[in-house]
Amino acid sequence: MPLRLPWIACLLLALSQPVCAAPAAPSDLRSDILYTSRGEFLQVTPMHALTLNAHIQQFAYEPLGIEVAFAGFEIQGDQTIHFVKTMDVRNGHEISRLSFTAPTTDHAAGFTFLGWSPSSKYLLVMKRFLPDPQISAEYKEEYLRWDLTAISPSTTTIDLVSHLPSEAKVVEDNGYGVPSPNRHWIHFTQPYKTLDAEGKLGEPIQAHILYDTERDTYRLLNLPPKSFSLQWSDENHLRLRLDDTFQQFDVTSEKISPLLSEANSDTAATSKQYPDLTLETEYRDQNDVKDSGGHLDSCLLWIRRTSGAKKPLGVAAAGLTPSADNPQAVWSPTGKQVAFLSQGDLYVTNLVAPSDQIPSEKLALGVTLTCAEERQLASVNLKRIGPALIQYAQDNNENYPPSADINEAIYPYLKTRYLFQVGSHPFVYLLPGGTSLMKIDSPAETEQGMIDLPCARVVLFADGHVKVFTKPLSLRE
Repeated sequence: MPLRLPWIACLLLALSQPVCAAPAAPSDLRSDILYTSRGEFLQVTPMHALTLNAHIQQFAYEPLGIEVAFAGFEIQGDQTIHFVKTMDVRNGHEISRLSFTAPTTDHAAGFTFLGWSPSSKYLLVMKRFLPDPQISAEYKEEYLRWDLTAISPSTTTIDLVSHLPSEAKVVEDNGYGVPSPNRHWIHFTQPYKTLDAEGKLGEPIQAHILYDTERDTYRLLNLPPKSFSLQWSDENHLRLRLDDTFQQFDVTSEKISPLLSEANSDTAATSKQYPDLTLETEYRDQNDVKDSGGHLDSCLLWIRRTSGAKKPLGVAAAGLTPSADNPQAVWSPTGKQVAFLSQGDLYVTNLVAPSDQIPSEKLALGVTLTCAEERQLASVNLKRIGPALIQYAQDNNENYPPSADINEAIYPYLKTRYLFQVGSHPFVYLLPGGTSLMKIDSPAETEQGMIDLPCARVVLFADGHVKVFTKPLSLRE
């Protein structure tokens, strides 16, 4: 008897705490799990703040998805510091910073994003500021190419004026730039005036300048004089309105052709990695928010599966965005992370490979499990049943439950019934009814219960460990 006491005492001590709450049963599927049309299970992690009180107005992932850039401002006394920062989304560390200072009363100053260049080497921004408020109240807009590859990141001003036609004499207003969908090009329109034969200024003329963001080169485009364009139809074509019809202009060959395609403005809402998952913003009624005393949120972000909608697990919360009218939610380039704004700060939520509860979710969806998944699920279930059997013995004079109605006997300690089954394969109790816990001589070798699967026999031993005995191919069902 003395030899038996140590293992019993240790086991009872280890299992004296209440059994952990059971995972969600198949009848109550978890809301943080997504099941894609390709049969993949994904877990949506809780949202995580990357910034704190940053007053962010815009943000953008770089093409590889490792860094994110954001523009915002910080108020310090009567001064406002406008900034653009880049950050490593994996650890939240700031990498680079570009900033300037303006009076707090100057609400028009700041940075605007144009985006990252395709190589991720350059960030394209527009800076709006007053050069000298004492002289003029006219704002200046500078387009900047921020080189992030140098040891000390530096900016280059995109100089449109020096690339205007030689006959340009007076430049009026600021040029306006629109980047192509992949940010390889920026199409600028820059008004200027020329002198006529009498030395008088003529009517404004629009120069169309194409800027290559990677090579830092400029080229004048020969667009038709009466055409109008401020949009791209795709990565290499400008969308033109010419003679009351829409045409497209190839910026490489400068040929005009019928409009064949349109830039897809919804691409940011679709995951690159999981094409059937999209982002959806659900805006809340402001009266509901007001009536709730401010405890509701003005909008909610969801990750939704757009195909196979008849199956469950098609939608999960990506995060709450309190008082955010425009969360600007986007997928990362990898399609495995969602970033969004909430009250001026940047948040992310990730899609990750889920844990060991997923085989039970698959069974709930009618998905056939692999042999490995059945073994995994059986092992998890038995590891939950073992402590319940010990707790039953503690409450019943250290006697295990009777063989009959074993499931009903230990159900109060599990609070769920799905642990007794892996598909059509039930839990089988192996101990004689009413066996005394104290009379088990070799707990590590005593089989307490099992789940017999087609490819393996998964056994629960009296000391609580679980072992899988793989069946030979000839004996498999």
